[in-house]
Amino acid sequence: MASKVVTQRGIIVPQWLYDAVQIPLEKEGECPPSSFENTTWSRMRLINLSFTGEYVLATERSAIPTIPMYHPPWARELLVDIGTSGYSDQNLVRASLATLCASPQHFREKQGANCMGRHLDLVTPYALPRDEGLAVAVETRWSGFLYEVGEQGEERVRGLFPEATFIAKGYDDKGFPVMLAGSSGDLVRSGQQQAFDSADLFNNGNGTAYLTSFHFKCLDTIYVTDELDFGWKGSATHFGWRVNPTNMGFTPFMPNPLFIPTGNLTPMDRNYDGGAESPLVYWFPKNTYLDPRQELSVHFANIREFVTELEVPDKINLCLHVELEVE
Repeated sequence: MASKVVTQRGIIVPQWLYDAVQIPLEKEGECPPSSFENTTWSRMRLINLSFTGEYVLATERSAIPTIPMYHPPWARELLVDIGTSGYSDQNLVRASLATLCASPQHFREKQGANCMGRHLDLVTPYALPRDEGLAVAVETRWSGFLYEVGEQGEERVRGLFPEATFIAKGYDDKGFPVMLAGSSGDLVRSGQQQAFDSADLFNNGNGTAYLTSFHFKCLDTIYVTDELDFGWKGSATHFGWRVNPTNMGFTPFMPNPLFIPTGNLTPMDRNYDGGAESPLVYWFPKNTYLDPRQELSVHFANIREFVTELEVPDKINLCLHVELEVE
């Protein structure tokens, strides 16, 4: 007897579309239109568009990121306009990214210190049926640490790689709290990926679980030992995530096979990721939609005339957060 396949109808599904683009000096560019194309049969409600810059290495010898603790300078020198195919631009005058993302209607939810968990609140609770779950995987996106041996044989640079943790919170049909949680194995090398045990992220209750927030916890700080001198750094782009329903018949949250940096998923939280890696976010006006086969265009105009190692990220990460109504 064939097993019954559960399908989703008449519910709101969150989705994140991601891409990364190179920004050449004193030139114009654009994010490929296909990156933010509505390939579904449902209208996309646009929530926000987030930006992060890749970490900048201090020197060729060290893999420790250099992160100045102030607003990203490249955001002031990067002009951006956002538009939809067949319609005028969202912002009719091309503006700097720093100005475009300076919305007075939103504020950062929290600013913390070492290894603080980051979270995002879903605009609409996601209905996870009984005996269904989430498939979560994490990827180390940076090059890790280089080790140097001091005069006394001690290691001059040390790194800690504990487990990454994912938590989904919500409530059940009766209004009682629901929490799904899982952890990965140790993450060490650049590009290493680790899937979570899906058994920890299944709805084993008696009814539907309505998920309201996702929480991401991983190592985003390091310590450097040089004699007795300690220092802390952090980043929103050291790790990337993929979160999807385990049921292949459900609409995916992250259809792109690339892992999305933590900062792009949680742009309202920040840690020691100031400077070129600081998450920036543009909030779309309420009830802004992308119809099927429409594309969101993002055009850049770079006015930088010179490069400094503290200011210029290798590329810009973009992530579009939308909602779909599955019929």
